[in-house]
Amino acid sequence: MSTLDWWDDGSKTSIWAMKMLPILVRQAGSQRPLTYGAMAKEVGMTHHRPVQRAAGHIAYALEEIAGLRGWRRRPPPKLQSLIINKATGLPGHGVNGFMSHQYQQARTKQQRAAALLTAHAEIYAYPHWSDVMRLLGVETSLPKLQELTREATDSRGRGGEGPDHKALKDHVAANPVIVGLPAAHALGTKEHRLPSGDQIDVLFMGDAGAMAVEVKSHTSGRDDVARGIYQCVKYRAVLEAQSSISDEPYDVSVMLVLGGPVPHEALQLANAFGVPIKDEVIPG
Repeated sequence: MSTLDWWDDGSKTSIWAMKMLPILVRQAGSQRPLTYGAMAKEVGMTHHRPVQRAAGHIAYALEEIAGLRGWRRRPPPKLQSLIINKATGLPGHGVNGFMSHQYQQARTKQQRAAALLTAHAEIYAYPHWSDVMRLLGVETSLPKLQELTREATDSRGRGGEGPDHKALKDHVAANPVIVGLPAAHALGTKEHRLPSGDQIDVLFMGDAGAMAVEVKSHTSGRDDVARGIYQCVKYRAVLEAQSSISDEPYDVSVMLVLGGPVPHEALQLANAFGVPIKDEVIPG
């Protein structure tokens, strides 16, 4: 095969890699890593294991591009390192060979985390990702997210709180496990008011920090779900600002809980902004 002919060879790994590349470039633009599970769900994998093989495929392509004429002075950084393990916050062992010398020589998790931050900073600052995508014959998915954002902006929210929304909000507040917290965690506070004037549907406070939860019932359309994602972005920004002037700063996280299935474009938007989604939650 000639240079890069192997990239689009029709194999399953190649097909997954071509789906994953624009997602990773999108994450570079929003400056947020993505977990293996989130990547698998977005591209439609039934398990996250193929993600690592496709990440290796991308890594090989980026290394080959770096050696091409016209690219040697602008070699692509390690884009595949944006895919991380949810538990460790680090890339899988399968891509270690493509990581920087600093990362490979690190002896502790803390040293690897520091080296990863450096790698991610290089990815975020790299100005030629659109050229990389054109070279590899891959198109961006950003127009779809822009269209969804326009829908959310142009449509009107529903007036008042419906019974389905209230039932889901009450269910989430009474069951911390739904959002990944321990069963023994303190129950959530409903309609918590922020200094911005916004009200969080459910706020959980504990030793792990603050988690703001926005709730959308099964009757919400994709435009309303998109508004919920943007609400989570706002909650996170305001809570982080509050934490920064607190005597005891705390970690901040957010989550969008849906009564119905998450629309695919909304999942893409949520991943771009680092907003976790728990969908198809049925009030008990």
